[in-house]
Amino acid sequence: MTETFLKISKKIETIKNRIENYKAENLGLAEKIDEYKDSLGDLRINETKMSEQINSLKSQTDLLRRNLASEKSSLTRNDEELFNEQKRQEEIQDQIEEIQSDLSLIERRGQECADNMGNLDKEIQACNSSVSGKQNALSKKREEQHKIQAQYEKLTLDLVTSENDIKNIKQNFIDTHSRDLMEFEERMYKITTSSAVLREKLSKSKEDLKNLGSVNLMAPEEFGEQKERYEKLQANYDDTNKSMENLLRVSEEIKSKSTEMFITTYNKIKKNFHNMFRRLFGGGRGELRLTEPENVLTSGIDIYAEPPGKKLQNIALLSGGEKTMTAVALLFATYQVRPSPFCLLDEIDAALDDKNVMSFVQVLRAFAKLSQYIVITHNKKTVLAASSLLGVTMEESGVSKIITMRLDKSLKSASAIPEAEEFKEEDVELESGVVIPPRPPKRIYNEDGTITDPVIEQYEKERKEAIKKAKAEAKAAREAEKLAQEQAEKTEDTENTENNSKKDTNSDQNSDDNLNSGDSSEIGTKTNE
Repeated sequence: MTETFLKISKKIETIKNRIENYKAENLGLAEKIDEYKDSLGDLRINETKMSEQINSLKSQTDLLRRNLASEKSSLTRNDEELFNEQKRQEEIQDQIEEIQSDLSLIERRGQECADNMGNLDKEIQACNSSVSGKQNALSKKREEQHKIQAQYEKLTLDLVTSENDIKNIKQNFIDTHSRDLMEFEERMYKITTSSAVLREKLSKSKEDLKNLGSVNLMAPEEFGEQKERYEKLQANYDDTNKSMENLLRVSEEIKSKSTEMFITTYNKIKKNFHNMFRRLFGGGRGELRLTEPENVLTSGIDIYAEPPGKKLQNIALLSGGEKTMTAVALLFATYQVRPSPFCLLDEIDAALDDKNVMSFVQVLRAFAKLSQYIVITHNKKTVLAASSLLGVTMEESGVSKIITMRLDKSLKSASAIPEAEEFKEEDVELESGVVIPPRPPKRIYNEDGTITDPVIEQYEKERKEAIKKAKAEAKAAREAEKLAQEQAEKTEDTENTENNSKKDTNSDQNSDDNLNSGDSSEIGTKTNE
């Protein structure tokens, strides 16, 4: 089919070339060209049909191949089943031969018994013919004969029932466990435990098996699903652990860096607060103290102030004006570290007297170079220190109006606010007892692109050691339990063997007693004879 397809494609190419040549030679051959086009269309249709036929043939061949593969697999399964049936037939033949040998042995024993019975009959007849006075002994012998006959019949019946029971047990064992009971024949002769103990163990095992419930035939599929789910959860757990470790590392780095930055800024503010307090109060001392220096990020800050003429005490024990001045000192101390471009102060000088207002205004003028301040106030001195005024008035009733006014230099000079004197700053001791958390060791960037984290490696090492230790402890516990169980079984076996030996000795003594009693009865019959 591919060759015909190639031939057709070649014909199509030659026809195309001819059409081009005819077009170049003579334009009057349009009708012939149309005819060639129609033939070319027919050829293309034939080409599509042939391709469809090829595809159908390919699908048929694939179907035949799949059928052939399925037939081969069924053939192999049939061969395996035939082999298993032949093997089972051989095993059954062996069992039949063993049973036949047992039957021949029983027949021989029966023949021997029959011969013995014939001999006994002859002796009885001889005794009847010779001595008529032995009728009583003969009747007893006949009674014994009947008893022996009954015992023989009972034994034969028991033998047949035992054989049937053995066959049923073997078949039930094969049906239940899919294995032949004769495979365990050697182990049967090695068992020294009594049948009562074995029956008790068997009943206990059956009860345990019954308590286990029915067998779940879908366990492999469920195990596969649970295993897949476990692998997914384990992967998620590993990812979560890795993310948690990274977060812990980042949190430790942030905690250490934040502590360092906070302590640096805090010491600057502490120094600025002390100097600003002295500038506002004209002396004295101001202190900042951490309540928990060992845990800086969660620690509180106590503010202590010592105005001139007083002792060092908490800010809560100061008056209203002293508290306000202390707060202003802390505010400007913070501004010195990181100034804000804009600040709004609302009635901050309400609790200050004239002297403190002058100190506040002087500091405010000094800081006006760094930030713009809007102060809401009713104090005249504070107003005169400003460069511009913003106010609200009501010229007409119910109509508010905002007024802006820039103060002249003449008004500022009339206010007579002196300039601040030069101030010499003092150094302050740094905060003592501060504990900065150590930073975790840096990660190692390997040449192959991987990253080695010492913290994570240490964590993984500790986790593996803990798992290894737990496994070793579990293994030791299992071994100890196994040894204890083996010891208990040994003691139980020894007790059973002792009990069996005692029973054997008792049975031997009973048999000896029976033999002795039988001998004495025979002696008595002889004497009677």
